Amino acid sequence: MPHFKPTLKLDLPGDFGLHPEQSPDYFIESQQQEKLFVKPPNWCSPGSGVELLALQNERDHVQMLQLQHDMLENAKRQRITNSNRFHEILAMQTEIRKRLIGANVFFKDCDDKKRLATATIAKEKQIHMEFKDSINTLKQNTNILFKFYEDLRKVVKELGPYGKVIEEVANVSNNCCSIEDCMKKCDALMMTQVEVCELQKNKLQEIENVRLQMIKLTNEAKLTVLGLNNELSELERAYSQVHSECARLENIIGSTKDCINEHKFNTNRIVDEISIMYRLLCRRRGLCPVLSKDDIELECDFIKSEIEILRDVINKCLQK
Repeated sequence: MPHFKPTLKLDLPGDFGLHPEQSPDYFIESQQQEKLFVKPPNWCSPGSGVELLALQNERDHVQMLQLQHDMLENAKRQRITNSNRFHEILAMQTEIRKRLIGANVFFKDCDDKKRLATATIAKEKQIHMEFKDSINTLKQNTNILFKFYEDLRKVVKELGPYGKVIEEVANVSNNCCSIEDCMKKCDALMMTQVEVCELQKNKLQEIENVRLQMIKLTNEAKLTVLGLNNELSELERAYSQVHSECARLENIIGSTKDCINEHKFNTNRIVDEISIMYRLLCRRRGLCPVLSKDDIELECDFIKSEIEILRDVINKCLQK
């Protein structure tokens, strides 16, 4: 394009000229003459000029809009999926919390039962020792009575041939009125011996019953303790399983948070790119950016209007 009185003003196509508002006419005139301007081959093709850059920008803009739409749809789907997963994880956490509370209550009940069983065993042991002391005392008394009985029998046997002496004693004694009285007293003594033997047998039987009862109570207490130990082992295994399940759920929650943060980062990056494009178009127009980064819809509307203006300019230039 020829230059008439070159200045530093910038005209519409991008070359230097005196009057920018008259540069389209000069451009048309330069295309119609061949003296100062020689038309290259394929001069009507846009080549690598502003038109091709505008077309390429338009294609990039359409691709960017499509990519933005796809990413928004994907973000919506991911948000719904993450929300559902989050509610499911909350429900699982609530169920696990209830199970842990029940397990803790059961542990507490087991501890209370164990303490009661321990106190009962100690009490029964104390009673057993008291009965053992009583048994030893009764055995000592029984041995004394048996010894007395043996000595008495020996004495009676030795004194058997001395009936006459007994008669004389009965006649002489003030306590015995007659021989019958003396015999009655001897019979009473023998009945007392019989009663002592029966009492001994009864006490021995009672002692044996107490011993058997103590053995039975001790065995029942041992079985109770063994059962509690088995239940505690099962609860420990269940607690280990719940702990591993909680660790797995924590890993899932961590992955979910990372995915949410990644989508949030991508969304913020798209918003930043739109804001940068808006500021570039404002700088091109010589305007001061007034919209903030949060006004994404207004920025997109402004960018769309600027693209439409550039498209109209390109169309007018191509028509001329």
